[in-house]
Amino acid sequence: MESAPSASAAANHYQLLGVGPLAPQDLIVEAYWMRSRPPGKPVPPESLLKRLNEAYATLVDPERRDAYNESLGLPVPSRRHLWQETLRAPHEWLQVDPVFGRDLVPLAYSIMREHWLEAVATGRVKRDVIRQVDAAREALTSAEAPAPVSAPSRAAETPRRLELAAALRSGIAGLARGVRALVQGPPMPPPEPAVENGAAEERIQTLTPAEPEPAPASRVPEPEQAPPAFLTRGETQEPAQATAAPAPRTAPAADVLVPVKSAPPESIEGAYLTWTTASGDAVAAPIEEFLRVGTHNLCEIRLVGETMPEELVRIWRDPDGRYVLRHMPASGVVSINGKPMIWAELEDGDVIDLCGVPVTFRQPASVGARSASS
Repeated sequence: MESAPSASAAANHYQLLGVGPLAPQDLIVEAYWMRSRPPGKPVPPESLLKRLNEAYATLVDPERRDAYNESLGLPVPSRRHLWQETLRAPHEWLQVDPVFGRDLVPLAYSIMREHWLEAVATGRVKRDVIRQVDAAREALTSAEAPAPVSAPSRAAETPRRLELAAALRSGIAGLARGVRALVQGPPMPPPEPAVENGAAEERIQTLTPAEPEPAPASRVPEPEQAPPAFLTRGETQEPAQATAAPAPRTAPAADVLVPVKSAPPESIEGAYLTWTTASGDAVAAPIEEFLRVGTHNLCEIRLVGETMPEELVRIWRDPDGRYVLRHMPASGVVSINGKPMIWAELEDGDVIDLCGVPVTFRQPASVGARSASS
């Protein structure tokens, strides 16, 4: 497969990322990470990273993206959708740039096929469009295939086999996501931007949290039946006195978090999470390379409750010394500084809402200086 053209030839943000003007946000996010952190390749130079960050910050914000598209005379995403367009070319079905996005075809196919399946499930388009999407993938893939030779060697066939294997894996993953979309029903409403303090390239995608499910009604215990007469053998039994069942004890909201390892904040050298319990005690849990919050026995902070997920969030430290938080369940979001997010880079003082408990992320200045010097 041919490599993407050089970034210097890109004329606008869409060509720089290699996506189409109506590409959904999840495709923009994945394309941004493939360009800024290409797998198996060195990190791009700083000048290119700045352009990628600027392109991402513009396209991930719906208002800025609409204004940018209007300035270039492109379709406005908030007013027009893929199923409202008359699509002809294969790259329009997959929303990749015909020149700069050829290397994104497997990724775009898996993502766009899921979006088209959602449109079919909600009745916006007919199911025939799925064949159009498959044909578009085949057309773009065959256009990049090398010309056959008379006697190919095994060394020349190996890269092509790897490319076909990667395309097959992405196609299977896209099919699974499409079936899941059909089962789950209509897609969620469009996400709102989470851009603040000039960190748009780090705080990726926000979603409106789903409405909480109603609590199941408590089951009324059935009355206990008296034992049969032949078991009493003439013995007189006094009726048991009815005793009111004790009301279930509900743990305070601050007691749903139980750290496996805790220490006073002043004794922790690196980053840590801190919160206050119901009794007013300050708790600090250190973050080493990573930290998990959930009910699983491998989590560093345990959640107390039957309906709690096995892993709610995961925090880890990337090679650049930054701490990143990721919401792990497939549905729902986590609130950071009052804004719902799927994942974000943490900064000193950020307040994370973990099941109703405000938890503060702390990173001493010495940690950042040490990681920058290393």
